[in-house]
Amino acid sequence: MKEWEFLAAWQKTRTADPARREHVYVSSKNHGFDPMTYLDAVPWERVVQLHVAGHTDHGTHVIDTHIGPVTDPVWRLLGEAHARSGGASILSSGTPRFRASRNARRGASRARVREGCFVSDRLSDRQPSPQLGGATEALVHERASATPSGQTGQAGQAVQARAGAGAHVAPPRLPEGTSLRALEEWFIEAVTSPCAGERLDEDARHVLTRGPKLGESERLEIYRYAYRARLVECLVDDYPALQSALGAERFEALCHEYVQRHPSSAPSLNFFGRHMARFCRSEAAEPFPLRHFAGDLAELEWRSSRCLHARVADALSLRRSRDSAERWPAARLPPSAAVRILRTDYPVNAFFQAFKTGESLRPREEECVTAVYRTT
Repeated sequence: MKEWEFLAAWQKTRTADPARREHVYVSSKNHGFDPMTYLDAVPWERVVQLHVAGHTDHGTHVIDTHIGPVTDPVWRLLGEAHARSGGASILSSGTPRFRASRNARRGASRARVREGCFVSDRLSDRQPSPQLGGATEALVHERASATPSGQTGQAGQAVQARAGAGAHVAPPRLPEGTSLRALEEWFIEAVTSPCAGERLDEDARHVLTRGPKLGESERLEIYRYAYRARLVECLVDDYPALQSALGAERFEALCHEYVQRHPSSAPSLNFFGRHMARFCRSEAAEPFPLRHFAGDLAELEWRSSRCLHARVADALSLRRSRDSAERWPAARLPPSAAVRILRTDYPVNAFFQAFKTGESLRPREEECVTAVYRTT
């Protein structure tokens, strides 16, 4: 069954569905079909939103990474889809490393409108990090994970059991039977398993089919790569200063090691990087000369992120304080979740501030106390 045929059948049980244009383009490149054939089969009266994002072209195949600018073919496809949908809203998404400022995004939107792509000003242009110039209110968002929300019981335990197993973990068992559920369970295990990809080659030939350009194991490896790239992308988003301190290549290697040790086990990736400080200090493999500095810096970045997500306590009004003056001797001020005191062996706040302003600062050992807080 073709993907658009499956989509049409599936939508009979749904009230509405978003259509992802970058997904249509990526699939057309990987599977060798005309994207217009896909658009011709879409029940446009049921489409309420169009998604667009960047991708990564590897020559033989394309991966829907949401990284980089949206290419002209995808913009043209979006314009065609927008016209057919009758003006459905458009959502643009991508990694924060490539998100431009509000004015730049609006300028690009207006330019695309002139080109006939009809991109609205409702494109998401906020970055989920005020360190990069975004709005703090944009921090309350969910980053989707490939881990199913219903992954509990034995399946959830299997995810946790993989932590620390590394490449020695056995590949998932072949599905018993050909039911859709059995195939899907095998596929998610094959994609998320930390076992070496070559150990899955034979199993992939039993379960998957060859594509027009790639073999069974190569097609599976696209999803395995994309899954890990998404996790690494989130760690880069959470720890940009740590990436700068270690260098992009060393940090990426550290992230892949982290993914092996602490695989995703929740449907949201908002807290996926919560173990990074401890991982740097005591779990990352040697040699790691900046181990304790990296742990302190990761602790600062993570606490900064948590403070920005935390709810600020209600302020005490002057009138309320006057009305309760007689109770002041017994009053107790509860701690605010938006304030954290951090004690470190390195002056990581100085390094962090230098990183934000583009300055260079060498790590040095010196005890430091930092107040991490947000005022609004």
